[in-house]
Amino acid sequence: MDRYNQHYHLHRHIHWKKFFCDSYNDLVIADTFRLLALSMISIFVPIFLIDKLSIGILNVALFELFFFILSIFFHYYLVTWTGKVGAKKIMISSYFLNCLLFFTLYQGELINSILGGFIFILFIALLNALASTTYWTAHHLYFLRCTRVEESGTKLGILNSVPVIASISGPFIGSILIVELSYNAVFLFNIFILFIASLSLMFSKDLKVSIKLNKKRIVDKENIQKNAIYFAQGLAYCSTGFIWPILIFVSSIEIITIGSLMLFANIGQALVVYLGGKAADNDTSGKFITIGTFGHGASIFLRALYLTPVFITTFWLMGGLFGGLRNITIDSNFFKHSHRDSGNKIMNRELYMHLGRIMTVFIFLMSLAVFGFYMGLISTLLIVGVINLLVSFVTYKNNVKL
Repeated sequence: MDRYNQHYHLHRHIHWKKFFCDSYNDLVIADTFRLLALSMISIFVPIFLIDKLSIGILNVALFELFFFILSIFFHYYLVTWTGKVGAKKIMISSYFLNCLLFFTLYQGELINSILGGFIFILFIALLNALASTTYWTAHHLYFLRCTRVEESGTKLGILNSVPVIASISGPFIGSILIVELSYNAVFLFNIFILFIASLSLMFSKDLKVSIKLNKKRIVDKENIQKNAIYFAQGLAYCSTGFIWPILIFVSSIEIITIGSLMLFANIGQALVVYLGGKAADNDTSGKFITIGTFGHGASIFLRALYLTPVFITTFWLMGGLFGGLRNITIDSNFFKHSHRDSGNKIMNRELYMHLGRIMTVFIFLMSLAVFGFYMGLISTLLIVGVINLLVSFVTYKNNVKL
């Protein structure tokens, strides 16, 4: 689910001057509904598993670990398959897989009692990995075929639209629905929204492309520092999408407060991405990556030290601002260099980002064994924050750019 992809991809597609005479608008509409649906619940799923299904933190961590490991393998096979079958068909399948995932969570108590905790989390991890990888693989390929190299950052920065604002406010809306109704009400609502999203894609044009993967290009040993940037980005995504929400929840912060705080962080991120998109096109020095990685790493580190509402709000907003700057620059550079050899470029990025996410879970599991639940969460944030700070130092010292 998209708490691990916290850069809102819809703004890559919208260009209002051509909006009403562009066949690509079917995809824009579909993305709008998908973003709204997933942003309403994704960040709360680990809390749901712990709080409502009474699944232990170890099994929840294993759920995340299985999800990330499976995603690497699925991405590898789906990149080539998507090129043959067509991006539109694969994306439509991702919506139905997400519906199946949400229905499984809706019936979570029953299915969990039948399968048992471990098998249940393995099953939902499998569904989540399939839904996520089918979407992102097709999405990246479609975007690369529908944009020019020089406009990647500009399109990434176009955020002044109602659909994106709706997705940004998704966690806040979701938290209200959870508190006033229930998790199950949000799951059913999301299934309905995703069904509408899939319908809007039915009449759009499909896209097929020939892709040949090369393992050496995917690993790309010659660009270790670039790989480290993706790795650090994955570390940060997992820490802010998995570790951080659980920490503030067990610190007696209300669900609706979590949604409200994320709203402020997302608004800050949207503002930075909107203003920084065009500038990212012209950034050849890599300074935005360095600044964004440093600031976001510092915000992760500081979150673990100060858990009062004022500091939580401050550092979450700080993370949104610097995370937005980091993401817009990394994504812009990624798409600039991926129009040629798109399959290997996509797999290279996904490999190292998922390895970063996997590393975060391993750090948490080790911290959990040594320090226990609460201090394990804090220790993980501290370690991930330090790693991101070190990566920012390396990018600054070596003038690294993607």
